[in-house]
Amino acid sequence: MPLRPATLSLLVRVALLGFFVWLTGRFWHPYYGFTRFLQMDEISAAHTLPELRTAPIFLYADGYDGHYYAQLAARPAVNDPALSGGIDSVSYRARRILLSWTAWAAGGGDPVAAVRAYAGLNLVIWAGLAALLWRIFPGPGWRDTLAWAGVLFSAGALHGVRLALTDPLALLLVAGATALVERNRRWPAAALLGLGGLARETVMLAAVTLLPAGKTTRVEWLRTAGRLALVVAPLALWLVYLRSVLGPSEPGLGNFTVPFAGWAIKWTQVFRQMGTAPDRYLALTTLLAHLALTVQAAWLILRRQPSDHWWRLGIVYVGLMLFLGMAVWEGHPGASTRVLLPLALAFNVLAVRGRASWGWLVLGNLSVLSGVLAVWTVPLGAREVAAGRTPMGGYVAHTDAKWYAIEAGRTRNWAWCVQAGGIHVDFQPRTDGAVNLQVAVKGIKARPLEIRQAGRVLWHGEVGELVQWVTLSGVAVTAGRAELEFVSAAPPVAEGAGGRELGFAIYGFRMEN
Repeated sequence: MPLRPATLSLLVRVALLGFFVWLTGRFWHPYYGFTRFLQMDEISAAHTLPELRTAPIFLYADGYDGHYYAQLAARPAVNDPALSGGIDSVSYRARRILLSWTAWAAGGGDPVAAVRAYAGLNLVIWAGLAALLWRIFPGPGWRDTLAWAGVLFSAGALHGVRLALTDPLALLLVAGATALVERNRRWPAAALLGLGGLARETVMLAAVTLLPAGKTTRVEWLRTAGRLALVVAPLALWLVYLRSVLGPSEPGLGNFTVPFAGWAIKWTQVFRQMGTAPDRYLALTTLLAHLALTVQAAWLILRRQPSDHWWRLGIVYVGLMLFLGMAVWEGHPGASTRVLLPLALAFNVLAVRGRASWGWLVLGNLSVLSGVLAVWTVPLGAREVAAGRTPMGGYVAHTDAKWYAIEAGRTRNWAWCVQAGGIHVDFQPRTDGAVNLQVAVKGIKARPLEIRQAGRVLWHGEVGELVQWVTLSGVAVTAGRAELEFVSAAPPVAEGAGGRELGFAIYGFRMEN
């Protein structure tokens, strides 16, 4: 018996929700939490707030903007001089303070807790967006389900989650406000857009949905003026305050250019990269994301509905798209997919209500490939060989420079050493004490191995070609760290003709119960 459309739609949506949980859940780390989303680089970490320098934050060689807003969550007083060390431009980043304030409140005012809350906050926001879009696209047909998924898994939405940016929150507030306008609840809608301006400045463009359609009375125009003032006031007052305490800031005009220039240059780039980029799939998904934006804009231009609130929302972002400069278009796929998220939402609403063909809906949502790609690969920590949880907190073990690069398997990582190498194990909370550890080791051939700490032998014996677990009792932990040294007196063995010189390998750590 075939499934009814409503049942099939429900199953597909539940499966996609599970898919998102699986995709993003893999980013959780037993020691670092969800801070892999922050994309904090090592240089910024060295100059960040003092209380964050020893905090359990996952670090990258190259960073991205999310960690700037996380640092503002740690210390939301924007005139704090300590912020300038790890943030490229406090005055510029502080304009989008709403998500940082929310994380600060969620962390109870504790800087480290606020940063960790910020790192995972977009997962909650995405879930809220999924629930709201379920109400906007309630139908059991394939159009509603495709549109629902197309927005949630779009490049803009998932890159916003992956990079811990403010765009998902901005989209949630825009979607909520426009849905309220449809129900003629314009004052609450204006309040949401006013809040949204503190998440991303371009949210205020959505105030076009508050304008009356056709002829109206003078009283209604006065009410509209009041609503527009409510939209503008929070960001305007906040900018005045920022200027008073931080001085003039870069207005961001470099993000704009003459009409069509950035959009056209992006087309030339994506076609050129298809033949030159080393990652062909990255180049292809970028091309498809740019095609999706173009299709969305074309639909809005061809299907004029000036009295429709969703059409107004979409067309104003089409206008924004035409003026975006290369600073917004460049990259894979580029910030444009995040900036223009309201366009993607408006397109899908109108395409569903207009019973668009599958071609329009599929082409307009091709950026989902770029979105899924953004969260597909989970980054590994440099030299991280093991991590786990205890009743007291998390731990992570790293090799020093005397070990070869970490090799990754499906269930564990390992690293080879020549004859001597160090391991440091970090614990949370960072306290003093003693622990019992178990270490998994093996040799390239049978050989003796000693494991020491500060000259004290914790274990010695022979390791063979099979992985074996050995117990280290009474490992001293000082300020949350244990330093271990692995030494073998046997000479290394070449890994094939001209290969690496290998002695022994470490295959994992775990706390002894």
